[in-house]
Parts: sequence; structure tokens; C-alpha cells
Amino acid sequence: MSGYTKEHWMDVKRLLRYVKGGVDSGVVYDKCAPGILQGFSDADRAGHYETPRPTTGFMFMLRVAAVNWAFNVQRTVALSTIEAEYIALC
Repeated sequence: MSGYTKEHWMDVKRLLRYVKGGVDSGVVYDKCAPGILQGFSDADRAGHYETPRPTTGFMFMLRVAAVNWAFNVQRTVALSTIEAEYIALC
């Protein structure tokens, strides 16, 4: 926070303009859609460019809208795609 530059300030202003433009929008849940929570995950073995660690992503959806999602690099090295998928599932 103490070492910001002009580029950082421009990025903050751009982010605030984006948020201001979307104030009236939000997640809409269709009451007619079935209220089922669905989860999806995927992994890519050695997909991280700097290390041989797998990348993992997941998303949870309630009805037709995403309620939680993330993408990260796994802490362990997987020896196969199946192992990377299993780690992502866990």
C-alpha cells in the first residue's frame, strides 16, 4: 500500500468505474429452476508455467447462477492427469 505508482492508481480508478457501471446488476436466481447445487472441477497436470505443479479450478452453481468459484495452483506435484484430477476433487 505504501509503494503504489501512477499505474496502480489508474487501475483502481478503472476498477471503481467498472463497479459503478454494474451497481444495478447482480446474480438472478430463477425460482422456477430446480434448486440443485452443482459442483464442477477441473485440473491440468503441469499447467503452471513456472513450476511443474498442476492447476485446479472449481465452480459451484445454485440453480442457474454461479455462487462460488476459484482457480489455484496445487501444492503438490502430480505424476499424471488422473492424479491431478483426484487432488482437485479432494
